Amino acid sequence: MGKLTFNKQCIIAGILYLILLVCGIRFSMPRLIDIGWVCVGALFLINPAVPDKYREKKNAVLVVRIIAVAVIAAGVFLR
Repeated sequence: MGKLTFNKQCIIAGILYLILLVCGIRFSMPRLIDIGWVCVGALFLINPAVPDKYREKKNAVLVVRIIAVAVIAAGVFLR
């Protein structure tokens, strides 16, 4: 099994979020939508995949992790 690329990881994150979004709307549970944001952030925090054109940059992984923490914080504190 190969390493997750940025594109594959974005697709996985999108599918995961859409599933939780639909379930949250269908069952009237807005917390599921927030859990979706936390899961997407955690996915990129654990495996900080970087787009190919930014792979050469020195702090690309750090920036991806900072954005992941911001997504998790948005999922926890907003709403």
